[in-house]
Amino acid sequence: MNKYIFNVEQVREIDRIAIEEMDIPGSELMERAGKRAFRSIRGLYENLPGILVLCGPGNNGGDGYVVALCALKEGMDVQVIFTEKPKSRDAKSMCQQYLSAGGIARKYDPGAGKLPLIGDVIVDAILGTGIKESPKGAAATLINAANDDWRPIVALDVPSGLECSAGVAFDPCVKAVMTVTFIGRKAGCYTADGRDQCGSVIYESLDVPLEEIGMNAFATLVEPLALEPRIHNSHKGRYGNLGILGGSAGMLGAVLLAGRAAMRAGCGLVTVVSERKHAGILAIHCPELMSLNCSAEEKVDRLLKKADGLVVGPGLDDGNWAHQAFSAASNYAGPVVVDAGALRLLATPSYRQRRDNWILTPHEGEAAALLGCASLDIRHDRFEAAREIARVYGGICVLKGSGTIISDSGDSAPKICDKGNPGMATAGMGDVLSGILGAHVSAGWSISDCAEFAVWVHSTAADHAAAQSSEHSLIASDVIDFLPMVYRTLETFSEKESSGTVIQK
Repeated sequence: MNKYIFNVEQVREIDRIAIEEMDIPGSELMERAGKRAFRSIRGLYENLPGILVLCGPGNNGGDGYVVALCALKEGMDVQVIFTEKPKSRDAKSMCQQYLSAGGIARKYDPGAGKLPLIGDVIVDAILGTGIKESPKGAAATLINAANDDWRPIVALDVPSGLECSAGVAFDPCVKAVMTVTFIGRKAGCYTADGRDQCGSVIYESLDVPLEEIGMNAFATLVEPLALEPRIHNSHKGRYGNLGILGGSAGMLGAVLLAGRAAMRAGCGLVTVVSERKHAGILAIHCPELMSLNCSAEEKVDRLLKKADGLVVGPGLDDGNWAHQAFSAASNYAGPVVVDAGALRLLATPSYRQRRDNWILTPHEGEAAALLGCASLDIRHDRFEAAREIARVYGGICVLKGSGTIISDSGDSAPKICDKGNPGMATAGMGDVLSGILGAHVSAGWSISDCAEFAVWVHSTAADHAAAQSSEHSLIASDVIDFLPMVYRTLETFSEKESSGTVIQK
């Protein structure tokens, strides 16, 4: 159950069931939350002299009073600043325990300016999960004061100001270095603004047995899949024959990146079909790639008959070759990865269609084009956008961005990837993902396994590359260079007889 993700309504229901049907007192859950959050804070800051805890009037504030009490018992300097006095019975109880132990709590004065210089870490326990609009009044002023402070912020459950089903950050919203979330993982912590506002996410179940509750997850985290070892008595044909259609004039780099990524992802044979000028020089940059002039219709037709899978779209504009490439992919019976320029064509009435064996890989702008809406609409509910694209167009939608979402056209819960970093916001990164996807669809994997696997591999390789250099200097080619490290790790899972799923090739 550790990989399962829930929306706000589901977490509230789980909380209710735990208290009313499983007879776990709300005060006990609050104590567990505060104590485990304090443990996580101490794990991050071992020699912490003190903390400043910001509390609201609800149960989130009650968690904060428990953290403050834990700090007080360890002899740390601690002070609570509250926007309002506790309103719930359990929060009142925790506040009273803290005060009875000698704790100091002062009401926040919005006109006071800077926060008290108590402690080296700020703990955010102001608003919790119930927010549906921008914070107002003292809560808003306190959030801004915390964000303007020099000290790092640790958020309890969710950063105050974050809508935690879709991951939209209201204004203002706490920007934390770490969020300790309780009972169930909140969907909004893993996508859209959530990843920036939450920092690293620590999950604490509070010993609530989710498996006994049996609630269907809103989404699940993408997990690595172990690779089956290759056999010695094999040849390149066993590992897929992939065609990549793309690269309009001036955009050779897109198909080159996709082709190189496909080769590094283990594809047996990759042929790039592109402009004549590209076909002639492709081997200079990557001699392992085959190439075809898009005007050589008979040769292209033969490729399409033999290919085990296609990637269409990297580096395509709206010219003649783009329309030719998309038409060829539309008539191809095998699995297809649709990216970039091909997605823009798919969104037009003349090319709009539905099929079950393709993977669509839109970013926010392309998703908006597919659904005929504004990019802001996609941003406000990425989960619903991914589901709707898959419902309308069929197959699998891989909605790229912060917390990439994978959704199919059925009733399965979407998958979300918690890997990847901001350095991936650079040209060519989607082409690399398309190449990895193409390698595995051409090797005969199901499109669902392929999408989940490729997204995880791509994001993990990017994290290794950024750790080696910098998020600011990360480029798409760097990710390809780190693919061997990631694949070696997955091979090791198999060698050690990992309990993870093994993909049969």
